[in-house]
Amino acid sequence: MYLLTKKRTKILGETRNQLAPRATSALIDGLNAYNDVILSNKQDYFYNHFSNLLKKISVIDALQQGIFTKIHQRLNDVVLGMGLMVLWVCLHI
Repeated sequence: MYLLTKKRTKILGETRNQLAPRATSALIDGLNAYNDVILSNKQDYFYNHFSNLLKKISVIDALQQGIFTKIHQRLNDVVLGMGLMVLWVCLHI
């Protein structure tokens, strides 16, 4: 099971590593050019750009920390349960 999710987790990690600097850069650009942003009435552009990047990062974080972590935990539970059942059957035969 680990081999099945390893590639997907790696891709998500690489994508997150590409998006995080872009989000930081968008925030810094908006703050550095605050006067120009206000005067040109471009607040929505900078907000939407930063917000979209953060949404993508949060989806990646949710997948990595939620689904793929749970798969490994559940797999361990199943393996432990099967091992206990086999042990119980072997002891009672």
